[in-house]
Amino acid sequence: MARAAITVNAVGGRPNLYSGNLTKTNGNSSDNHTLANDGKTVLLVENSSGSSVTVTIVSVADPVTGRTGDISLAVADGQNRLFGPFPKYLFNQAADVVNVNVSAGGSSVKLTGIQLPD
Repeated sequence: MARAAITVNAVGGRPNLYSGNLTKTNGNSSDNHTLANDGKTVLLVENSSGSSVTVTIVSVADPVTGRTGDISLAVADGQNRLFGPFPKYLFNQAADVVNVNVSAGGSSVKLTGIQLPD
């Protein structure tokens, strides 16, 4: 199946201006996810699953050296972790998205994309 898109929330251009609710996406370890990325996007992972969840941000080959380097971190139960921002040339797949893999999913693992202001 196709990867599920994580909603990206734009938070505004001035500090402390955003007061709305962030749209969250349930983790899906079967299909995994994509995150639209403009180079100013971060990913918030909230885990209340009862066990640790591994989140992997899939890289692409560096255009200069050819190196790849996925980011893979465990998010413990009850913990929130912020990933990014992601340099486009190191992480964007086709269509300007970052591939995000999660080891467990469901409603107890929440993924939130946040677009940082300029």
